[in-house]
Amino acid sequence: MMLMVVNTLINHPTLFNSYLAIDPSLWWDNKKLLKQASNILNQEKFNGKSLFVAVANTMKPGMDTLMVRKDTAMATLHIRSILEFANILKSNTTNDLRWSYKYYNDDDHGSVPLIAEYDALRFIFSNYKLPSFQNMFDSTFKADSAIIMHFKNVSKQMGYTILPPESLVNGAGYGFMANKMFDKAYTFFQMNIQNYPQSFNVYDSMGDFYDAKGDKAKAIEYYSKALTLKDFPETREKLKKLKAGK
Repeated sequence: MMLMVVNTLINHPTLFNSYLAIDPSLWWDNKKLLKQASNILNQEKFNGKSLFVAVANTMKPGMDTLMVRKDTAMATLHIRSILEFANILKSNTTNDLRWSYKYYNDDDHGSVPLIAEYDALRFIFSNYKLPSFQNMFDSTFKADSAIIMHFKNVSKQMGYTILPPESLVNGAGYGFMANKMFDKAYTFFQMNIQNYPQSFNVYDSMGDFYDAKGDKAKAIEYYSKALTLKDFPETREKLKKLKAGK
């Protein structure tokens, strides 16, 4: 199975954008895939592709990864082949492949998959987590641009468009509104309307924005729009109070 992963990356890289090879048997067929990797990784581009390689401890007691590289016994051919693959990856720095590998000293071929899968997901999605913007509510910080750029970079890495989550943007909008930073609050609520035009909540939030600003007509407009998408009791109650002049 793990040979298939490496083979797909090397010979059919457009099929996936992320690859996980857990302790692959790269010694197979006289190291055929290693020989292919040595050539192809040096010649082709792998922009937008990620690879995580997990290396289990299949050495005899008393050996380490430095010692085993000099070993010639058949018993260590498996791990030596994977370490050779890691050297190939290290030596090709211009092919745009995003990769990492990890040696698991306390795990063998049978126990390594569970922990390796977790580490691989952390690596593959390491750029997804939004940075902690300590200066989020600094009037000079362009928070909307920072969030848009972050998800553009994530989209580029993943190979498809990932919009800023509605709940994240909505929360930021209310945060700015609570801090009386209405221009920034508007920017975030408007961002959600552009990205999620079929969500009743984005119009409800814009209604809250205009209600906080004291613009009754606009608040009624957006609450009414929200109700055309979903008959939500709280929105209907807010609209009723505005129309009643309360």
